[in-house]
Amino acid sequence: MGLQRHMRIHNNVKKVINVKKGIYNMERPRPYKCDWPGCGSRFEKRYTLKMHMRTHTGEKPYDCNWPNCGKKFSQLYNLKCHERTHTGEKPYQCNWEQCGKRFSQKHTLTVHMRIHTGEKPYDCNWSDCEKKFARLYSLKCHMRTHTGERPYKCDWVHCNKMFSQLYTLKCHKRTHSGEKLYSCKWLGCGKQFSHLSNCKVHYRLHTGEKPYKCTIKNCSKRFSRVDLCKSHIKTHCL
Repeated sequence: MGLQRHMRIHNNVKKVINVKKGIYNMERPRPYKCDWPGCGSRFEKRYTLKMHMRTHTGEKPYDCNWPNCGKKFSQLYNLKCHERTHTGEKPYQCNWEQCGKRFSQKHTLTVHMRIHTGEKPYDCNWSDCEKKFARLYSLKCHMRTHTGERPYKCDWVHCNKMFSQLYTLKCHKRTHSGEKLYSCKWLGCGKQFSHLSNCKVHYRLHTGEKPYKCTIKNCSKRFSRVDLCKSHIKTHCL
């Protein structure tokens, strides 16, 4: 079977299995080849090749006509998904018991379902690592802990710090701008924070919640912050 799969690469065909229509083990040709230098990908339909070519040319023929937006997209499907950020439409619902969350994209629902199922299809192939992830993006970010890659650079004057994740860069920039997006919802408080995590930790001062428990036997102390819990555990080792 491995040889048969390999030969399809040379013969430019792909295997088709459609149980609903009763189609098994049929071979479909992929006659449309990308002639972009160094690519050579092949496709079953001319339209699919046309969409693929936009990844090379950068063409984005689909415009968002929402007022003051003007974003452009290479595929109509991506435009439709984007428009839901304006309309708030979320047609995809999680059917897991007592969940019912809704999403604007089918892919986002698929990734969300892995929270319930525990599925982690993306494996780190770094030597002696064996970590698994539910999202491909999470795997890519994790791989940078091995490679040391930091592709996101702060463009603030005289800073130039580098980060492995775009989210971390965005959070860092708030230390320059002073922007504080997150407000404490406790009645009469209203403190503002630049990081969501700091806002959550602060909120526990009001609620008294201490989700982090000492793991040392017969201790049972609890903490509102994970760093305080780790520091406490070290005192047992002294």
